[in-house]
Amino acid sequence: CDVLQRLESEPDDALAAEARLGRCRAGLAAACAAAVVDLQQGSEHLRAAAARALGVGMRKTRDPDVTVALQAALQDRSPVVRRVAAEALVAFRDDADIAASLERARRQHPADLGYVVDRGVGAQEPTP
Repeated sequence: CDVLQRLESEPDDALAAEARLGRCRAGLAAACAAAVVDLQQGSEHLRAAAARALGVGMRKTRDPDVTVALQAALQDRSPVVRRVAAEALVAFRDDADIAASLERARRQHPADLGYVVDRGVGAQEPTP
């Protein structure tokens, strides 16, 4: 993670973003906070990558800010980002608030979220 931390300050935005997302996947809170910003403000590709990284990071640390950001991403303008956010959250559908968000999003966007939510696509057992 030390190398990734140094790469986060690279002038190449794509490389810096990949480093941030790598650190987030490792469950590092500061990197996940930066990935939340990527999820909210990045390009479609970066938003989808951030949602995926945040989902992995969330399995390691249950940060409420990450949960809120992923729930908001269920309403992203991109169906790709919505689907990746749903895949990240479906592993935590035992949480009533997350389950309600997933169900609401499934009803609003059945074409891209119905299968993911109904079948639990992407669900893995969260690590304690």
